[in-house]
Amino acid sequence: MSRMSKSDEVRAYVLSNYVVPARNSHSTQVTVVAGDVAKALKLRMPLVCGALGALKFETECGVNLLERTGPREGATATFTFAV
Repeated sequence: MSRMSKSDEVRAYVLSNYVVPARNSHSTQVTVVAGDVAKALKLRMPLVCGALGALKFETECGVNLLERTGPREGATATFTFAV
């Protein structure tokens, strides 16, 4: 069995901790702060921002990026997705 990449870990974490709960509560969007994810997974900010900003994240999680604010690869980078 192959090991999950760090980007896969980010996608799985955000899906289960942000996207699914938002869908379960009938929210139309969810906001993810890169620093929160990086802290929870003990990962570097560029990796987290790269994973969240990638089309692969939108495709695999069935979301659409509505807005990205803050620094390109900083802790306060914020991603808002339609769920």
